[in-house]
Amino acid sequence: MEFLKVSVIFIAFFVLSACAGTPKHLHMLEDGGTIKMETADDPTYDYKVYIKNTVDFGWDGDDRTDREKYIALLMKDKCKTYQVLGETPFRTGTYAISKPAITWVMKIKCEKLTDQIPTVLK
Repeated sequence: MEFLKVSVIFIAFFVLSACAGTPKHLHMLEDGGTIKMETADDPTYDYKVYIKNTVDFGWDGDDRTDREKYIALLMKDKCKTYQVLGETPFRTGTYAISKPAITWVMKIKCEKLTDQIPTVLK
């Protein structure tokens, strides 16, 4: 019986962590308010992305590598290339576990994808 409990926990952890880094996980983070993107209010960059430093299976908002991975997912359908011009942490409080609550604000410059009109063969 104990083996069954451990097996179920292991499988659940594996399934949840396998989702990390995927577009589906990105949408979960967006829906939960962990990541939010908006158009820039300054002409020197194109997008402003807000990322909370929450921790989830395969995700840590304080880890720069994780933030960059999700920025790449966000920009994939919007930009040919992009550049993170800056990222600024803003402390927004403290979580119940005494960890500082931080929202990272990232400024993104984007070379936009061009709309290509398909040609019709005659």
